[in-house]
Formats: sequence, structure tokens, C-alpha cells
Amino acid sequence: MLALAFQLVPLALYAGFAPMAALVCVLLLEPPSPLRRAGAFVAGYGLALVLLGAGGAVLLERRVRPLLGALLAGLNLLRSEPHAERDALKVAIGLLLLGLGLWRWRRREARPGALPAWLRAAEGVGPFRAAGLGVVMLVTNLDNVLAYLAAVHIIGNAGLGTPWSLALFLLLTAAGCASVLAPLVIFLSFPAASSGVLAAFETWMGRVSQTAVAIVLIALGAWLILWGAGGLLA
Repeated sequence: MLALAFQLVPLALYAGFAPMAALVCVLLLEPPSPLRRAGAFVAGYGLALVLLGAGGAVLLERRVRPLLGALLAGLNLLRSEPHAERDALKVAIGLLLLGLGLWRWRRREARPGALPAWLRAAEGVGPFRAAGLGVVMLVTNLDNVLAYLAAVHIIGNAGLGTPWSLALFLLLTAAGCASVLAPLVIFLSFPAASSGVLAAFETWMGRVSQTAVAIVLIALGAWLILWGAGGLLA
């Protein structure tokens, strides 16, 4: 279980680190109806995460893994152990995360931490559109989705049984929603001082959003590549 936690924690932490989505949630906590709008945004984000996790897990198992297995067999690299396709999948996801990290690193100066002008329109949306905005923000955070899917894949292949797998999946989903839940928790926990706390939170998230995300993404991608390659070459 300790080894499984070591594998899941980095992926879960990154899956839940979505600075732009957190900033949108901060905007939605302004009048009118801050709780309804922010709550709908979090619900849309969380529902999209669960659906993508379930659909992505099926896609990985039924389509991507067999395709990687055929590729490895064609290259005479497929070992007799059943874990070869899983290791290859780790490498594939790691390469995608590494590529996204390098892309973000190159664009870090071109994308300042403040929200783009078009996203400021979130301040005036109602609860229904806020829920849709939550779905959009999740789908456009491809790196967070990939980290989440990698963790879902690890849980599904850990052989823990349904109760433990379901519990870990729920914990992973909660971690994946951490960035959008944080402003809502702050708003509910410190109602009197929430405006100042949320302003400080918005400033901090804006400052760390580009460079920090790029560095962590590159490190996470490299870690998955080395982990999968080590399994393939063992």
C-alpha cells in the first residue's frame, strides 16, 4: 500500500493543481449569488472529472493498451509479463506530459498570471452557465486530465478489489478538485475576511501558475517515462 501511495500521490497532487480554474472560482464568488455560482462551477468541474476518469479508463484498457501491445510486439519488445503494456502506457502518458510541460515553459513569459480578458466574463454568468464553465475548464486542462487518468489507470491495475479501488477513486477525484474547492472552502470558513483572503489567494495563484506548473509537469512526465522504461527494460 505504501508503494501504491508513492505512485499515486504525485499524480493526484498535480491533477488537483489547476491555477486558472481556481481563479475562475474566485471570480464566481463575487456577488450576485456567489455560493450558487461557485457551487455549480465546482459541481460541473467534478462531474466532468468523474466522467472523463471513467471514460478514459475504459479507453486506455480497451483501445490504447492493445495498440501499444501490438506496437511492442511488432518491434519485438513485448515481454512475456503482462505488465509490458502498462509500462508502455506510462511512457506514453509521460511523453505527453513532458511535451506539455516544455510547451508551457516556452510560453510562460507570453502568458501572464492574470486572467485573460475573455475569462473575466465569468463574473456575470449564472449558475447554469457556471456549471458549463466548470466542464470547459476541466476539459481544457489536458495536463491535469492526463495526470488524473494515469492515476486512475494505476488504481485499476493495483488489484485491490472493488471497495478499496472505489475509495481510492473517490479520494483521487477529491484531490483532482482541490484547486476549485479551495476558494469555496475559504469563502465558507472565513465569511468575514473571505474577500481579503481570496484576493491574496488569487494573487498567489496568478504568480505561481505558469513557471511552477511547467516545472512540475516536466518533472512528472520525466518520472513516468523513467518508471515505465525501467519496467520495460527490467
